Amino acid sequence: MKYSDFILKHFIVYALISGLLPFLIVKNEVFNVDDRIIIFPFVMICYAHFYYQKRRSKHARVNDLTEYSKLENYDFIEKPSESDLDDFATFETLPLIMDKGGKDAFMNLLTHSQRQELYSVEKPKIITVKKTHATGNGGDRHFFTQVFLLKSKKEIPHFYLAPTSFFSLFGGIGEKLVYPYKKINIEKYNFPINKYNLYAHDKSTVEFFSSEFIDLLNKGLEKNKKVSIESDGNNIIFYLLNERFSNEGIAFHTNLFQVLHKSLIN
Repeated sequence: MKYSDFILKHFIVYALISGLLPFLIVKNEVFNVDDRIIIFPFVMICYAHFYYQKRRSKHARVNDLTEYSKLENYDFIEKPSESDLDDFATFETLPLIMDKGGKDAFMNLLTHSQRQELYSVEKPKIITVKKTHATGNGGDRHFFTQVFLLKSKKEIPHFYLAPTSFFSLFGGIGEKLVYPYKKINIEKYNFPINKYNLYAHDKSTVEFFSSEFIDLLNKGLEKNKKVSIESDGNNIIFYLLNERFSNEGIAFHTNLFQVLHKSLIN
């Protein structure tokens, strides 16, 4: 259900074109010319094929989401405007998981259509954010996170519930949050203290978490689902860092986050 634009068979093609075939040609002296004349065209073909597939994958992703929006009564916006992003502007962790400086890091917005009034359960607003990391060879690698936002009809505490990992030992997202956020020790019910850290304005936030919600967190861990959850005091976002989903995955995680949301606000 996780979406990826990496295709194994294309990677094998790239390896053959850029590495193995030139090596065999040069090694066996098929042509009596400078090695670079042989290798250069193969490398250029490899790059051309790579960028073609990336562009094709992007179009396929847009087509898939367009189809999903029609089936699930969403409005789809490939390149959302600033006004479309107002609901996401007040969350503290989003700037930490996406590129700085603008709306270009936001894409593929699914927003619940007016037709949704026919449904009894609110659907989330879904956005994808992009984070770019420079690689050692001078290129860039892009990571995409699909973020699900659900509204609350009452005021709720500000908090960030962060899955722990090996990298969080060296300063995770929660450690970058500024005052009044602080790390809160939570020992309630069977809260998975070794798998999640809580960051909030004060310790009273602990009382907000129900036993039903904590049980759902533990069930998610059994299925290797470690969800990042943040409240801005009115709305709640859910995401799995650096993951976006197929259409089937979007439907699955929508149901999962609706259940988590209900267990928090009821």
